[in-house]
Amino acid sequence: MYKFDILDMKSFLQTVNACRGKVYLAEKNGRMQRIDHAPEAQQELTAHFEKAGKYLPVTLRAANPGDSIRLACYYAGDC
Repeated sequence: MYKFDILDMKSFLQTVNACRGKVYLAEKNGRMQRIDHAPEAQQELTAHFEKAGKYLPVTLRAANPGDSIRLACYYAGDC
């Protein structure tokens, strides 16, 4: 699992949707919610982002190891 601070939701969601496998958001209640190619989940995430002042800490899990690297590179700004 990876912890990220989202500062640019549009770019973040583009990266999530480019993943080849499933990407899950760890919710506070311990539930894992799939967010890749999930318009309703992404809309809800965007609403939380906007409400929080365009900053949102999240914890993610990617099913595909290559996607984990893709997300880490996005966060680091290297890819």
